[in-house]
Amino acid sequence: MNPNAAVASGRAAELGHKLRRKAVQVLAPLIAGRSVILTAGAARNRPLERAFREAGAQGVSSVALPANRAASIRQLLMVQEEQLRRPPGPLAAAFDAVDPARQAVIYAGSFTACDQVDGRRVLGSRSAAQFALESKDHQAAIIGPDDSTKRLVAIGTDERHRTVELLAEPLIRSGGAVLSGVPYDFPALGASHIYLARSASDVARLLPVLATDCRQVRLSRFNRGWPCTYYGFVGPSWSCQVGPFEALVFVDRRSGRIRAFGIAGPVQLDPAGGEGTRATVSRVASRLAATGYRGAFGVDGVVEGAEYVVHEVNPRVCAGMSLVNELAAHELSGMLIDLVLRERPHEASVAFSTDLPVFAVTLSQSPPALRIWDGSTAGLPPLTGAALSAAWLTSLRQALAGGTLQPLGEAE
Repeated sequence: MNPNAAVASGRAAELGHKLRRKAVQVLAPLIAGRSVILTAGAARNRPLERAFREAGAQGVSSVALPANRAASIRQLLMVQEEQLRRPPGPLAAAFDAVDPARQAVIYAGSFTACDQVDGRRVLGSRSAAQFALESKDHQAAIIGPDDSTKRLVAIGTDERHRTVELLAEPLIRSGGAVLSGVPYDFPALGASHIYLARSASDVARLLPVLATDCRQVRLSRFNRGWPCTYYGFVGPSWSCQVGPFEALVFVDRRSGRIRAFGIAGPVQLDPAGGEGTRATVSRVASRLAATGYRGAFGVDGVVEGAEYVVHEVNPRVCAGMSLVNELAAHELSGMLIDLVLRERPHEASVAFSTDLPVFAVTLSQSPPALRIWDGSTAGLPPLTGAALSAAWLTSLRQALAGGTLQPLGEAE
């Protein structure tokens, strides 16, 4: 139990309100006197609408993208990106209806790499190089180079598949091999192409499945341990992080598919363990900053013994950051901080470099919350108290697992 949780919660709301005022001040020169259109994941976001208005926007409108019945978050975002790049007729007309002169600026959230929509500038979009960092074949610069436990291998032919099978043998003997596909056309998202192979036959079965839309696989050792996630922000010469959060990750016993359901936390680690994982995340953030990236990020990995093994880094506002907003009593939007860091990194760093790290530490001590993005919260155990208990986490994992899923930390 964390006796300071209630104090931390109140302090987080206070700091969040202060940081929000600073973010609005940094945002003002970008949009004062201009019309703003919110779309994609930012459409109808009331806190963002309020922030833009307070920053002096002449008007703030929302244009929702056409309905998208995608089967996965990856497909959803792939369709949205195409809609922004080449707006179909009805969508183009919707933008023109609120901005016939095409003088407005657009904010479409943290994910997009689209820099204009029918001539309207998109604020906070990522460069092509920053967008590419999402892909497993570009992450070595952030999480470290290949070694005996992880490597990138081409697939798509029988000869290549035999090479993968040979490389997987020692990994399987050590407990399992993880195959993370690198798709041809769009980054893998939401654990969309990640499988656990426990045998050579699993590898032989999975490679043709991955080869249908992947050109490579990241082959790595299966890390037994506690899956957890950190969220943070990186500026030109500083970074901060919130967490860790338990990553609710499971493996399907039948297919080997790894699925991520959500997060819970923050979790309070012992001082030594917390210091070690935070140091690892700080190193990752420094490498991310070295690429020129500024803004929000998320880090996924596993605490294995005394080591935090990083599996991937997402340079954007991740789904779980909505939980961070909740912990701050919705006084601060992760998208707002991300936007001003991307658009005005120097000015944002002057505004945030002292208070934002304090805010992040305070949030990490706040009462826990739960965020589910794959499935329903119906039937899950209620979350009570100022800290996550081991018993509650066990009951949550059991409720999510059902009949065919196994918590990743318990996989054999």
